[in-house]
Amino acid sequence: MSTDLVKYTATDGQEVSLTFDTIRKFLVAGKGNLVTPQELVYFMGICKTRKLNPFAKDCYLIKYSEQESAAIVTSVDYFRKRARAQADCRGWKRGVIVQKPDGTLRYSNGLVLEDETLLGGWFEAQPQGWDYPFTLEVNLTGYIKKTRQGEVTKFWQPENQPTMIMKIAESQGLRTLWPDEFQGIHTREEIPDFPRDAIDVTPEKKALEDRPDFDALLPPNVDKALVERYSQTCAKHFGQDVQEFKAAIVGNGQMEEFLKAYRAWAAKQAGPTPAQGENAPQRQAHEADAPVDEKSPDPWQAFRSEFINLKGPGYSTWVFKNRDRLALAPKEIQTEAREKWAKLYPANKWPLDPQEAHAEETAPMFPQEAPPSVDIQTGEILTVACPEQDGKNVDIDKCEACSMRNGCPSWEE
Repeated sequence: MSTDLVKYTATDGQEVSLTFDTIRKFLVAGKGNLVTPQELVYFMGICKTRKLNPFAKDCYLIKYSEQESAAIVTSVDYFRKRARAQADCRGWKRGVIVQKPDGTLRYSNGLVLEDETLLGGWFEAQPQGWDYPFTLEVNLTGYIKKTRQGEVTKFWQPENQPTMIMKIAESQGLRTLWPDEFQGIHTREEIPDFPRDAIDVTPEKKALEDRPDFDALLPPNVDKALVERYSQTCAKHFGQDVQEFKAAIVGNGQMEEFLKAYRAWAAKQAGPTPAQGENAPQRQAHEADAPVDEKSPDPWQAFRSEFINLKGPGYSTWVFKNRDRLALAPKEIQTEAREKWAKLYPANKWPLDPQEAHAEETAPMFPQEAPPSVDIQTGEILTVACPEQDGKNVDIDKCEACSMRNGCPSWEE
């Protein structure tokens, strides 16, 4: 099974599917783009092994900087639920440790009097079959959290400290007694230096109606039918439904990036010549994907005529720009185009061959790349797809000034 997809049944009976992309977008508090593949795989493994349902808030990841490791976080309620399900569990106690004015200690179930000083929390339990109870004490001072300005967070104000330190003692005690159930996960209160008052860290997938409207963010002159078609293509690429994909674009502030990728895709669907540029009329959404030439009885022969006489960088540019159309062409035309490529660029891989898998974190956000740049007014090509760089667009001036041009197969006649 691929490391970026995990499927299992959670303890609540729900079928859970996790991918790198889903975790980064919806299950990370902080900066999802900083979570490493190793941390994502570990999170998936913990979720599957413990049968956690992160979509039901059983757990999620926290990461705010490259310097710190991601932490798997859950609530103390999850600890309690799973502890009660253990066969040898007979219940437990927890509370706070306070110092009275005379210096003596008092173990309270949570009450701190005005003249007492809170020192920490305590936990006690005796699983079935144990001869003696297990006890645990934790200091308060090591867990009080502060903002970046050095002030105590609102969750750790004096009036909240008894409750917070009891939760920490309880979760640590339960983890010690049943490590197979809780090892590798922590409660929010246990994570050090966690600025909860500065950022709302509970990851929730907001309802679509609470997000800005996707269609309202589209430019007024855009072809909404074509945008919908492209959105469906992207949603399928990411394994999402189209509404979930749109919500992610809006929620992650990626509308500008989406529109840029959409325009590149739309240009390919329209198949404009360089002279037409972005002003070329686009095909309607209901038309076939094959190239159409109303004057030709065989539209694929018109398509063939576009490339058959091209040479040098003109052919490589055309191929990389029209890979989608080539993939739909009849086999004999694909073969002819491939043989022409092999003759001009014998050292370079045919662009329609399957690409090597890349790490998920370096994959492009959208499944289409931009075609070579064209001057809209003159039709002059501004960049070319360099076969020496696996089709990467390079500035035409740099290409012409390249010291390797004389030996480059792109310039062979």
